[in-house]
Amino acid sequence: MSPGSGRRVWRSHDGLGLDFLKRQFFVKPTGVTATRTRNVLDLFTWSSSTKYVRNAAGVIAASGANAPAFDHTIAGSPLGILIEKASTNLVLQSGDFSSASWAKVTGGAGVLPAITHNDAVAPDGAVAADRIDLSIPAGSANTTDFSRVAQGPATAAGQAYTGSLWIKAATLADVGKVILFRHAGWSSYLAHVLTADWQRVSTTETAAGSTADMQIGLRGGFGLPGGQSAVSAHVWGAQLELGSIPTSYIPTTTAAVTRNGDVIRRVLGAELDKSNLILAAEFSIDRASGSDGSFQQAIASIVDAAITGSDWAILYTTTLARASFRKNGATENFGQSGTLTHNGAISKQAIGFTNLATFGAVNGTTFLIDDTGTAPSAPLTNLATLQLGEFLTGASNPAGRRIHLRALSLYPQTPDQARLNALTV
Repeated sequence: MSPGSGRRVWRSHDGLGLDFLKRQFFVKPTGVTATRTRNVLDLFTWSSSTKYVRNAAGVIAASGANAPAFDHTIAGSPLGILIEKASTNLVLQSGDFSSASWAKVTGGAGVLPAITHNDAVAPDGAVAADRIDLSIPAGSANTTDFSRVAQGPATAAGQAYTGSLWIKAATLADVGKVILFRHAGWSSYLAHVLTADWQRVSTTETAAGSTADMQIGLRGGFGLPGGQSAVSAHVWGAQLELGSIPTSYIPTTTAAVTRNGDVIRRVLGAELDKSNLILAAEFSIDRASGSDGSFQQAIASIVDAAITGSDWAILYTTTLARASFRKNGATENFGQSGTLTHNGAISKQAIGFTNLATFGAVNGTTFLIDDTGTAPSAPLTNLATLQLGEFLTGASNPAGRRIHLRALSLYPQTPDQARLNALTV
């Protein structure tokens, strides 16, 4: 299978083929009949917490622990498996805004918020969304006039946090009205215009102190349209987490909850040729803007048996398409000129290694070589374990990113540049 080619994975080549869109997987050592399966757990060990992703009906549902999280669009189109870093939802009672964990606060001429628990169907398909009714005087420019629900999770000053929640207008009359949202930064607000459909609203703020001030409400003088005095909204799934992107929803009740990072591995056998290999993947990434620094999350990596980094072949991306090969400490990197899109756009990358040369391609274009070491001139004899979505440093990037892995192929074949370019078209 070449990722994105439209060919069925059942038409197997030598090596390993993973099609997460069609849920078709195989392993085929050279000269041996392929082993085919629709359960990727037949081929990989999978350590993960339960994730909440959209199923084929477009409804947010639990994936189950230690199992792939097959994500979809709201229309039900497959996105591949979702691979994420560890994250903690610091909000308490993330789905119950009527609870005492959420303060109902008013000031000036504002009206005390009214909460109706379990008032509407939530994005998870259950009647679990709460209605919030808020009111301040029409056209008020007085910042002491406010009506809001609020919570103050602990934060670390100076760190980036992302707050998110699902929200929509409670009635047709509320469509087009504005509701305010903020959390760790304390100062400005995100002014969200309500629609009739569920939207996940998120904003990233730098923590101003040791406690967040997560608010959903109205306040005079902060961007409300002239004449708006009241609003009713349905809300569900509040989340506050360290980092610069919203990760998959982590439900909470009386305590913060941590979702572990994914550890997805296969000990390779005869499907791997340590002298000649091609590794190709199709994926999309949502990531924080700016540099990842020293934290480089691999799309896929083949590493030594002890996973110590003495030998590796790695396909990854920061703001550029990247690949690395390492043999006994000698490393060669490849980089593509220009910035890649990391807002969910689909990318295709491939790398190749032989005893004499290394190759790379992204979206049909040859990597430009950014040589920081010496290319390995002998087989990467310690290669043993294929990893999906792990950080090269062994640490999790607090800036965060989300990988949707759509397809991956490993070929025990001698690479050439034309073949890699063709694989990534």
